[in-house]
Amino acid sequence: SSCGASKESAKKLDSANAQISSLQTENSQLQTTVTDLKKQVTDLSTQNTNVNNQFASYKKQCDANAQELKQVNAVLEEFHQNVATLIEKLQAAEAKFQDKGIEVYSENGVVFVDMKDNLLYKSGSAALSPQGKEALSNLASVLNEFPKLKVTVVGNTDTMHVKGVKDNWSLSTERANGVVRVLSKDYNVDPV
Repeated sequence: SSCGASKESAKKLDSANAQISSLQTENSQLQTTVTDLKKQVTDLSTQNTNVNNQFASYKKQCDANAQELKQVNAVLEEFHQNVATLIEKLQAAEAKFQDKGIEVYSENGVVFVDMKDNLLYKSGSAALSPQGKEALSNLASVLNEFPKLKVTVVGNTDTMHVKGVKDNWSLSTERANGVVRVLSKDYNVDPV
């Protein structure tokens, strides 16, 4: 009977050894899986940190852009208000001359004061009329309230042949120069 027990014990031992070997193999596979999962967790943590850093950088840039946009909008709003104020003041200052060919308007953010040549000059002449000087005086009083304003003066040509100047382009230049001289010398508008 000891032989039968020994065979049975040997079978149990062999079975237990096979089970131990199977569990050791499974344990080794599980340890490899755990190591792989730990590496994945480390990689994902690194990626998460990088993504969070990128997000923080993008958010900071977005906030800076939003602030800059806010400032630009404030400047634009102030500009539009200044243009509206300028137009109102110019129209009020030149109201007396509106029926004599003066027009104040804005186009693409530029304010125009259009003075017809018959208000400023006699036909064929570059000499400003007294009424033209008065209109320029009113204009100058408003321009002096806005010292940073850039002003461009454009002269008009004439249909008459003019003595003393080469051609109508020269007359136009002389008229523009005359306006600039009166604005700067007589009414203290900064020529720069």
